[in-house]
Amino acid sequence: MDKDKIEINAKVLKNSDSKVRRKKFHKKGRDHYKIELSIDNKGEKTVKQVTYKLHPSFKKRKRVSNEGPGFPIEIWTWGTFMIDVEVE
Repeated sequence: MDKDKIEINAKVLKNSDSKVRRKKFHKKGRDHYKIELSIDNKGEKTVKQVTYKLHPSFKKRKRVSNEGPGFPIEIWTWGTFMIDVEVE
């Protein structure tokens, strides 16, 4: 096993009634979905914080989590995009 192996997870969040959490930010806008991004530390590396760099369309593109385990953040999004992740 790679001692520094870290996996990135993304999951769509659901309400207490098991329905996908979604909403529109504008009357004629697209449905947005609440998702959680996190890491799964499969190796021996000690993680202190994770920085997620989101799509440039996000007003607050850089999000930092120092709450382990998993170092999760939650975001609203309507589509898919690449995410840069920096693990410290």
